[in-house]
Amino acid sequence: MGWDRVIGQERVKHMLASAIASDRVAHAWLFYGPAGSGKRAAALAFAQALQCRERFDGTVCGACPGCHKVPRMVHPDVHILIPHANDAVLQELGARVALLAESPYAVIDYTRRPSLDGAGGASNKQVSYLLGQVQEELRAPMSYRPVEGSWRIAILTHAQSMRTESANAFLKLLEEPGKNTVFILLAERLDQVLPTIMSRCQQVRFTPLDAVEIAEGLEREGLAPPDMAAVLARMADGSYEQARELAMSTELRSSRDFVLDFLRHAFKASGDDMMTRVDELAAQGRESIKFHLLVLLGLIRDLLLFTEAGKDAPIVNLDWQEVLTKFAAGLPHARLDTMAEAVEHTMYMVERNVNQRTALAHLATTLSRSMRGDIQVEAIPRLR
Repeated sequence: MGWDRVIGQERVKHMLASAIASDRVAHAWLFYGPAGSGKRAAALAFAQALQCRERFDGTVCGACPGCHKVPRMVHPDVHILIPHANDAVLQELGARVALLAESPYAVIDYTRRPSLDGAGGASNKQVSYLLGQVQEELRAPMSYRPVEGSWRIAILTHAQSMRTESANAFLKLLEEPGKNTVFILLAERLDQVLPTIMSRCQQVRFTPLDAVEIAEGLEREGLAPPDMAAVLARMADGSYEQARELAMSTELRSSRDFVLDFLRHAFKASGDDMMTRVDELAAQGRESIKFHLLVLLGLIRDLLLFTEAGKDAPIVNLDWQEVLTKFAAGLPHARLDTMAEAVEHTMYMVERNVNQRTALAHLATTLSRSMRGDIQVEAIPRLR
């Protein structure tokens, strides 16, 4: 509850709690940093500390109505906005916000999770803050007196998604915020936010999370045992959101087994068996193919590190030490850099809807030749 739900970011937590304790709460904040670093979790913890009725030192009592309602996403004076497409359904918007009660790191945006019923993927729809949304979901509620809390608080996820007209409307709110009003904008980079908005905000930088912090969080939530949590934490690249998604994915374990088998058959260069694997992968759909290729790329990069530094290498797949040892011993002439480039190029081609079977078949051939060391670097087209 409260700050305890924020993974890492000790500097940020201390700064925000100190702002409350010293009564120096700015009316507008811009939390920026990598996706999954905890910006939204910190914003919700900040909101809870502001609405706590018993403590005013930046901590939370955990017992008052404010402390109960903010984490449950039902506090009438804390508003969470998500950019969406024109045809978004109001009930689904509410359902997405409600997911944050389970975890402030839940994936709720429409870009990465187009449907709550789906398994992920990506959306082709234009997602942004519309003028009507700013007027109805932000201007109106933030113009009233607080219903039961001490503050009116608005948390805007993906603040960079404002169109010009909606940004102008929001700018007027920032210029005349009213008493005890706090806006918290979340963005990945400062250059994504309009300078006129950024200049009116107190900026708070978030850094990528440490793998140890991520692993501890996964264990604490019961999402993975220690050995697997360590693997997932390194795969997540500093993002606890990504780590949670990987931990809850039914595809990850089978994907790791599949890509290992794919690489082994590519090395054997057995035509029929290899094309069977190619066909199996090509039939899974673009997003699944990209996921498998990402796992394959991680394995190849681990091989690169392992061949350079041995058992002390900072590999991702910690439970594959034996596998990496055997591969490294059996591939003394492998062009691992070329293999990594080949996978990246295939991901690029799949993303652009090139024939998937053809792209994967070419990848299998390239991997086979690269593992034997009989391919030139120029064989892989460079991505510009």
